[in-house]
Amino acid sequence: MIIMEEEVERKLRIADGYIDNFFRALARGEIDKAGEFLWAALNALVLALALIEGRRLPAKHGPIRDFIRGLSLRLRDDAIWTAFRNAEKLHANFYTPGVFEEEELREMCDDVLLLIKKLYDMVKQELES
Repeated sequence: MIIMEEEVERKLRIADGYIDNFFRALARGEIDKAGEFLWAALNALVLALALIEGRRLPAKHGPIRDFIRGLSLRLRDDAIWTAFRNAEKLHANFYTPGVFEEEELREMCDDVLLLIKKLYDMVKQELES
């Protein structure tokens, strides 16, 4: 159990670093890069939450997507799925910039930040119990 907790804590630190990088990129006006940092933070949190549930997910789109879809269904929270889909759009936008208007990207970032907070709180709550 201690090893799992250490791995989860490490994933949280990784997510924290990506979130810091998100705000730095956003302050520099690099919205495309900022969105990619949110995608990375979200992935770290999903991997942490999966570890808490006793699952070791590969860091690939399919398993991450399946986990989030399942979480959304289990919690009956469609906002989780919608925010995740926005995170995927931010990730795609990093590799193909200009697909979305800046206002759309900022709205997606706000949505994903809410999901990140929700997942972060879930992970912390599980670690404390």
